[in-house]
Parts: sequence; structure tokens; C-alpha cells
Amino acid sequence: MEQGPDKKSEKCNKHPFTTQYKIEELGFGSSPETENERLIFHDGRFNVRRSGLMLYGRNNSLYHWFTSADWATFSIAIIILYLIFNLFFTGLYYIAGIEGVVRRPGLNTIEKFFEVFFFSSQTLTTVGYGRVSPLGLGANLVAFFESLTGLMCFAVATGIMYGRFSMPNVKLLSSDQALIAPHKGKKSFQFRIANARKNQLLDAEVQLIFSWVDASCDRPIRKFNNLKLEINKINFFPLNWTLVHVIDSESPIQGWTKEDLEESNVEFLVLFKAFDDVYSQVVHSRVSYKHNEIVWGAIFESMFHTDRHGETLLEMKKISNYTLIKGSDLFDQL
Repeated sequence: MEQGPDKKSEKCNKHPFTTQYKIEELGFGSSPETENERLIFHDGRFNVRRSGLMLYGRNNSLYHWFTSADWATFSIAIIILYLIFNLFFTGLYYIAGIEGVVRRPGLNTIEKFFEVFFFSSQTLTTVGYGRVSPLGLGANLVAFFESLTGLMCFAVATGIMYGRFSMPNVKLLSSDQALIAPHKGKKSFQFRIANARKNQLLDAEVQLIFSWVDASCDRPIRKFNNLKLEINKINFFPLNWTLVHVIDSESPIQGWTKEDLEESNVEFLVLFKAFDDVYSQVVHSRVSYKHNEIVWGAIFESMFHTDRHGETLLEMKKISNYTLIKGSDLFDQL
């Protein structure tokens, strides 16, 4: 006997979508653990923190941490490790007998410490100024192992520095807010991106995913839907790029209000990828917009113009600039 539609399924779907827009699983799961937390931070990091790992397993590897950390953190870590190594070997020289290193008479305790410490730094870096040299078996053994340690550490440090400079990455600027703006006589969802580096990005492609929580069922369920962009791929990316999703009869978000977006904990996920002409590799970036980061009834201001030399000037600081339009209260519903 032919069965009718699942009434419970219809009831548990506050905003139904056609199959062509539905995404079964994006990788975040379907069970929302928190009501207002976002999936992706605005800088592209996932809102996930791992726990329950042993101390040595909290990072994938030291190499991964050193190559992915920002330059300020990386520099501070290198300085701290350098000091730790020198203090460690300074202690070994004291154990072996500092008379094997310090042979200048009349030095107080602090002066002796710095004499040994700076001798350690010279040995670790294999500089060897020639003023001080180890004397005796104990001091020579410590100097032997320290010079070996220095050679190995600087070889690793060279690889890490090369990895940091050779790793392809994209610095994608995005507008601080997304807009609900008029577009060709219709409403649209818009946001703007630009390449902050001077390298050339080719075959740039963007995917816009709509994440929302359906609380009409027995338990809240996180759902994901693709939003069709007017242009989702371009061959060259020299200027800024305003991405537009037209809110028409085929749009999954047509008819949503500000209250609907807030109640459903809506988040617009932006996935960007392009071919980096410098590194000859595909690079990726991510950004997201929460419901409270959407400005209703506004249009973006132009970012570029032609200067007196005939060159196109792209003003990156204007990427988030927008202008409110009259009658913006008409945009309270999509």
C-alpha cells in the first residue's frame, strides 16, 4: 500500500528546502552543543578545542606548531629555547667544574656565571672567539656534547625557517559584515573579499553554505544548505570580489526574518580556494558570518578607482565600508 508523506518529518522541518540545496554532513555534526557559539571564527579557525590528550599529543608535532605559529610567538619561543639550552649547559659546566672554563682571577659569583653562560652560547653556536677554551676532561666533554647539540638544533631550525617561508598560505581579507542589499530589483545576501598579498591568485572559487538549527523537532538539529552564488568562480583575482546570493523564489532563505535568523542560530560559512601562482599550489581560506554580523538594507562602497598615472588603486581599508539606503526597514524580511 502506498504510504503518504511523513507527517512528523514535515512537522520537524520549520524551513523546508528542496533536495538540491541540502547538505547531509559538512563535518560539524548535526547536534548543536551550544546555542550561540559559531562554527568558524572570522579569522578562519574552527571553533574546536581538543582535550583528553597526553601532553606530548596536544599538537600534531613540534614542526607543525613551529611552522603554523605566528611570527611573534615563533620568535619568542626561539629566544626562550635558546636561553634554556644555554642555562642547561651552563649548569653542566658548573657540575664539571667552572675552573675548566673560568681562569680569570678576581671575578665575583655573578661575573663567573656570565663568563660560563656566554662561553656556552659561543660553543652552542660554534662561534669560538678564542678568548676562552675548555680545560680538563669534564669541561671538554660538556663542550663536545654542546657543540653537537648546537649543530643538530641549527639544522632543525634551518628546516623550520625554510618551512615557514615555503609554506603556501593566503591572506584573504573579508568584510566585517555581510549585507542584505538590493540587486537587480531583488534582495540579495552579499559579502566582500580581497587578496591582501601581492601574489597572483588564479581560478578562485567560493562556496557559500548556510548553517541553521532546526529546533522544531524533539531535539535541535543542525542543518546545512548550499546557497547559490551569482558568480562563484573567476579566473583572475586582482581586485576585490563581491559575492552575491540572490534571494528569489529559488533561494532557500527567502522569507526569513531577522528573528528567524537569530532563533535558528544562523551562520553563513564561506569556503574559498584558489591557485597560488607563486607556490604553484592550491590555497584555502575560510570565514563565516553570524546573524548579528549582517547589516540589513545597505550597499558596499567602491574600493577602487583610477589614479592620475592611469593605474587602478585598490583601497583595502575600505573593504568593510558600506552605506545604509533609504527605506532599509523594507529589508526586515528576506
